[in-house]
Amino acid sequence: MTPIDSDGSDAAARLGPRHGLAVGEGVSFGAILASLPEGVVFLNHRGELEVVYPAVSGLHGDGSESRAALVQGLDIRHIRTNGAPFPTEEQPAAVARRTGRPVRNVEVGTALADGPIRWHLVTAEPVWDGEDGEPRAVVFFLDVTERRQAEAALREREAQLEAIANGTTDAVFLKDTQGRYVLANTSTLRFLGLPAEHVLGRDDTAVFPPDEARKLMALDREVMHSGRVQTNEEVITVQGGPRTFLATKGPVHDADGQLVGLFGISRDISERKLAEQVLRDSEARLRYELQLSQALSAPFELDAVLQMVVDGATQLLDLDTGAVYLQDGDQVVLAATSPPLPPNFPDELRRAALSDHPHLRAAIAEGTAITLPDAATAQLTPAERSACDVRGLRSLVYIPLLAADRAVGALILGATRGVRTFQDEELLLSTGFAGQAAQTIENVRLFEASQEHAAALAREVAERTRAEQALAAEAENVRELLGQAERARSSLVEVLEDEQRALSALRDSEERFRVLFEQAGDYAFVLEPHEQLGPVIVDANEAACLAHGYTRDELIGQSVLAIDVSGVSDQVARTRLEQVLAGETMRMRTVHRRRDGSTFPVEVTAKVVRRGGRSPLIFSTERDISERVRLEEERERLQAELAQAQKMESIGRLAGGIAHDFNNVLGAIQGYTELALQDVRSEEALRADLGEVLKACDRSADLTRQLLAFARRQTILPRVQNLNETIASMLAMLRRLIGENVELLWRPGRDLWSVRVDSSQMDQILANLCVNARDAISDVGTVTIETGNADLDETCGLTQVGCPPGEYVRLSVTDSGCGMSEETRLHIFEPFYTTKPLGEGTGLGLATVYGAVRQNGGFIRVVSEPGQGSTFDLYLPRCTSAVDDQVVSARATGTAGAGQTIVVVEDDPGILTMVKRQLSSRGYQILAAGTAKEAMRLVAEHDGQIELLLTDVIMPEMNGRDLANALTAARPDLKCLFMSGYPADVVAQHGVVAEGTSFIGKPFAASALLDQVGALLKG
Repeated sequence: MTPIDSDGSDAAARLGPRHGLAVGEGVSFGAILASLPEGVVFLNHRGELEVVYPAVSGLHGDGSESRAALVQGLDIRHIRTNGAPFPTEEQPAAVARRTGRPVRNVEVGTALADGPIRWHLVTAEPVWDGEDGEPRAVVFFLDVTERRQAEAALREREAQLEAIANGTTDAVFLKDTQGRYVLANTSTLRFLGLPAEHVLGRDDTAVFPPDEARKLMALDREVMHSGRVQTNEEVITVQGGPRTFLATKGPVHDADGQLVGLFGISRDISERKLAEQVLRDSEARLRYELQLSQALSAPFELDAVLQMVVDGATQLLDLDTGAVYLQDGDQVVLAATSPPLPPNFPDELRRAALSDHPHLRAAIAEGTAITLPDAATAQLTPAERSACDVRGLRSLVYIPLLAADRAVGALILGATRGVRTFQDEELLLSTGFAGQAAQTIENVRLFEASQEHAAALAREVAERTRAEQALAAEAENVRELLGQAERARSSLVEVLEDEQRALSALRDSEERFRVLFEQAGDYAFVLEPHEQLGPVIVDANEAACLAHGYTRDELIGQSVLAIDVSGVSDQVARTRLEQVLAGETMRMRTVHRRRDGSTFPVEVTAKVVRRGGRSPLIFSTERDISERVRLEEERERLQAELAQAQKMESIGRLAGGIAHDFNNVLGAIQGYTELALQDVRSEEALRADLGEVLKACDRSADLTRQLLAFARRQTILPRVQNLNETIASMLAMLRRLIGENVELLWRPGRDLWSVRVDSSQMDQILANLCVNARDAISDVGTVTIETGNADLDETCGLTQVGCPPGEYVRLSVTDSGCGMSEETRLHIFEPFYTTKPLGEGTGLGLATVYGAVRQNGGFIRVVSEPGQGSTFDLYLPRCTSAVDDQVVSARATGTAGAGQTIVVVEDDPGILTMVKRQLSSRGYQILAAGTAKEAMRLVAEHDGQIELLLTDVIMPEMNGRDLANALTAARPDLKCLFMSGYPADVVAQHGVVAEGTSFIGKPFAASALLDQVGALLKG
């Protein structure tokens, strides 16, 4: 080994000429090396280090220690980029010396025994010096450790930014200057209800209605051009409905200050806006109730009060019309309307008989509200129908005017803008208005009665005054006292009646609440906040008790946390409670536990109820959403299955797409190799080499057939058969295949139904399943083949593999091997997926089984657990036809011809020449044509007999089937044999693969071709 100088210049001067690295006069070779940014190592023809240039000290640090390590042969580890050891014979210097070709830019990690890893970009150049004919090598190293660290740090920062963006509930997105999305976090995709591939790379026109998209894009352009961050409220349609977002957007510039796009952060404030609207509506109702109460303080202005009731009810309930009818015996009289009546309003509707309006009569008689959500479909009398038509009513409600449990009339409210459903809260509010109006009517009537009574008393006093002039003064005093007493009595009666009515109204309200509380379909709880226990149950309806398995007495007094097992933290629970007590309506999902310990998911809606000076209560309604959760899980499972099916179909299309060209190439290789073998007589070495070429061709053809079987495009010739007989004939071969250490058990089913399958594919299926089972058994074990009939219904549990109900023949292959994990089972039918070591499997065995079974109309189910072995259940559809034992194609007893004439048509010149030579060598007369038109010309010009047409199926001018039809029309005795390298689905489009059709698939052996030609000519 050459010593290393302090600066490497002497060694460089000595080695330069030896390696053909001459430099100009006066130029130092060491100076050239010193100018390089890389380290340099020279290796002799034995691969030993000759010179390590000092710059290579950067190989592992800065000092001479690393150079000494390289020279003195200390332990240096070489690592691949994936962390695996880098074998010496595969390193760039070894490859360059072995192949005589340069190896450039290979990334290699190096480390001293326990030191850190340094990464280098390595280039090795072979150098010949003419001494012994063996190449030397010069190796250049460029340290890229810092670059890799920077790239890793960049990836980490990008991952952190992505985690931050996806961790927020706000929509975060980026757009380019054309308005196209270049980034959208998970909240953005959730709001839009679209997958990432339908959003990224597209603008707003792809995700929003056209008008909204144009407005949003115009606003984005304004933000980018303004150069300022802006915040606006945006109302947009997502997932079929309008939502309100508070959007903050701003321009994005690159490092040079150029505008490259826009960022956006949007928060859904729809619920907040809705709560604000509810608050405004509540405030409007309170203002109206105050005005109504003030109007009722002057109880004798009846018309004004009734008009205010009608106007307020229609306004607060967002209705179109309203009217008050007062009862007058068996009739009702119109007292107030909103809006005013039209001039043509019929007189018969101003005063109407109750008998003509049964719904109005029922509301007054029963004292309860009656609703008609859709007057168009309701059963109405002619008078009721006329009233609806005049006012244009579609939905209406009759609310009785109750005073002291007696109806004095009714408030009628209606909508003209379509079908309207009246909520309980609306009915309760309207009933309150109606009750106040009824009370006003009663007060007016009492006042009128007292007025009449006072007038009568005045007349009586006047008569007594005239009769008893002497006692006038005393009588006046008496009358004054009596008047005062009467007024006091009337006032006391009124006060007692008011108190009685108030108590009655309170009892009615409590009773209505209890009925609604108990009859609610959802689970209802009344909760009271407790500082230590959290919300405590103070009441629960019957539905809640039954759902949780407790009595009402057992639930009352418990904390709601005793039945809530959602597992949220105390902080989250406190935050939710504070939000509810602050007036926010809380909607959330959680999990409840029944008394028996079982759990079920629920959707909770909670709202605070204020009670004046007393502590507030929380009214909580809950709904069992087990079915909804199950449907969501089922939808996710079906989406995963669809993605898997699409992936398998894509791979299948790829496999089928390469089949034709690959088969043509293999056909030419196979045919010309067989012809070469015929021509070679004594050159045994050449014959052996050609034999190996032919074996490789056969293996390639088998690989193509496996790909086509997976893709379900292999040409098949199914026939009716009994699987017991088919499997029995294969047992000897299968036992040889799996070896002596594995026992093969055969359990045929009795009275087995017939199936219609391709025999060669059944051979492939059984062979691949048995080989897979053998490989799963590490030492000794068993493989069991079993058949049986299977009548499957919808409860059989096979819907997950797409197997519909029906009659099937089951073929099961069970092994006692190592079994599979769930992750492995998800991929076993994918082509080129294998758990075997490198070189021990192609990964096409089970993919071939899957494709062949599906091509024959069957289904596969796999049951396996680690350490428990595996079972492959194949379900093939039952065939009710009789078993067909006829062989698909008879084999000829000889392959030599007797001078028969054969027309060969093939558009590939290599295949045409090869087939012509194969048939000519066996005594046949050949008319060879490269196109269908040329073949028709040759047949027309030939005077003698033509026995056979051998034609390709897919050709440019005319396909093989049409050519055969044209030639057999002129020569009815002409036999036809079709050939093709295309997949079965393409060949089937041209009408070849059918009953009674003779077909040979490319590539084919010469013996197979000659046998099939001989069989056709003999037949």
